[in-house]
Amino acid sequence: MPQVVIENPIINSPFDEPTRHFRFADEGITKEIVAGRRSSSYFDGAADRLLDRSPPREEALLLPERSSGNGDLPGEKYDHDHAIGP
Repeated sequence: MPQVVIENPIINSPFDEPTRHFRFADEGITKEIVAGRRSSSYFDGAADRLLDRSPPREEALLLPERSSGNGDLPGEKYDHDHAIGP
């Protein structure tokens, strides 16, 4: 279902009890305004992602090339004989 964009989502006064709401369908929110107060319920948009059973995409992790066999990165110089600590 295409994503619905609601231009002006504020349809009730912040000082009065809500009298209208946007209708929710099985696919998500719609632009249809319904009279009355919406019933209390939970909506989790992440559930669609959880139901996706396709295998995750693997992306290659590109690491910088090593300049030599001593572990230095290109342009870096490191004293491998330096002691760490006191």
